[in-house]
Amino acid sequence: FSALLDIVTPLLQAYSLGQDVENKYGETGYDLLQKLKKKIKSADAQTKKTVNETPDSEDGEDEKWRKKLAEEAEFEYEEQLPRYDCGEEYEDTSTKETFDQFTERIRNEHAAKATRDRQHIFWRDRKRKLESDDSSEKTKKPHKESEDEKLKAAREQMKKNFKPGVEVKLNRYKSQKENYERKFSYLLGHLAGKTLTFGCIPWPCLDLTLLGDILFSDFEDKQGPDYRKYLRSQQVRWHPDKFTQKFKDYMHPDHVTKIMGKVKAISQFLNKLSSDLHDKET
Repeated sequence: FSALLDIVTPLLQAYSLGQDVENKYGETGYDLLQKLKKKIKSADAQTKKTVNETPDSEDGEDEKWRKKLAEEAEFEYEEQLPRYDCGEEYEDTSTKETFDQFTERIRNEHAAKATRDRQHIFWRDRKRKLESDDSSEKTKKPHKESEDEKLKAAREQMKKNFKPGVEVKLNRYKSQKENYERKFSYLLGHLAGKTLTFGCIPWPCLDLTLLGDILFSDFEDKQGPDYRKYLRSQQVRWHPDKFTQKFKDYMHPDHVTKIMGKVKAISQFLNKLSSDLHDKET
């Protein structure tokens, strides 16, 4: 239709005689114009027919589709949850509660509730019980504290009774001195082929505060000649120069510093004992 308005109509207005000219097929412009008009009319009629028929056909298709979906849904529902066909064979076997049964049930429920209420402890009663427990606990506390004090005193007395006495301690010091002298004598006789570390040296005591008690534990007179003689021998034994001269070739290189540090400490302790002894004489 747009071709008719845009092309054919302007040509007819410009050159009206052109519609009588024939082409090689013997058709004039007028004939072609009539064919074009017929095609346009037939196309319009077909369009109107399609518009009028389409809603009915679409409604019909939609209705068929909805019915089909409903049938499928019903089929699936019955497959999953089949219907129960309640026919004449069904009999209601449940018995109805009589009035006597009803009254009996109510009476039993009431009795059970009354029992629960009697067993229930109300907060006011619980509070009174807690207060009474607190008061009794307070009255018991002094008695408990007195028992703790007695127990503590008994423990202290037991510690005093079982505390090692002077005699026991002295015997232990004497035993340590004997072990020291025995090990040192053994070392002097078996130096060949040995490498001495700090742990191989038979020290009289590693704790310098107990050194005097152990070395002179068997001397009652701390100013007698025997005491002085033994003190002098220990000074010679633990003198750094004398010790180095005797054990230099046997000490492990990594332990020389540690060994000599301990030797010097023992030597200084013995020298102080000797100087204190001389001070007492003067």
